Amino acid sequence: MFKDFELIRLEPETEVKPFNCGDSEIDGFLFDDAKTSLIDKTSVTYLLQNSDVTVAYWNYLNDKIQYAQLNNEKKWLERVAGSFTKNTPLRSYPAVKIGRLGVHKDFKRKGIGTAILDYTKNLFVTNNRTGCAFITVDAFQKSTMLYEKNGFLYLSSQDLKSKTRLMYYDLNSIS
Repeated sequence: MFKDFELIRLEPETEVKPFNCGDSEIDGFLFDDAKTSLIDKTSVTYLLQNSDVTVAYWNYLNDKIQYAQLNNEKKWLERVAGSFTKNTPLRSYPAVKIGRLGVHKDFKRKGIGTAILDYTKNLFVTNNRTGCAFITVDAFQKSTMLYEKNGFLYLSSQDLKSKTRLMYYDLNSIS
């Protein structure tokens, strides 16, 4: 999928080509905050570009799933802690967060979002770059289906009526 586009890690001098995913918050982060977040070392952003536009972008930042976030949700602990080699649940589990993911409105429904999620899974399983066990995302309600389709699960039911839902993907599920 990426072979049709140029994959670029955003740097302070990177020229960002036009981008419009139809969501001003997602669009705005790319143009207003992505470079600042890079300089501040709080996230790293990647672009897929063709000769005319930014086709998609996403960014990564460090995260963790904390036991306290779970409100003692034993089902989650039983399901996930079992994938670790020791039986003692940790107080927190290391994760990489997808902070933003946007696809240009002219390129939606062409498998690009799924390709980005597959790329991310592979990136953090192959030579596990950061020692993380999970991918997390605060998915906007309108985007949860993309993540569900790609194997992400809901962390909790506490955010059912929120603007975003906290979802995770267990990297230990990839063999």
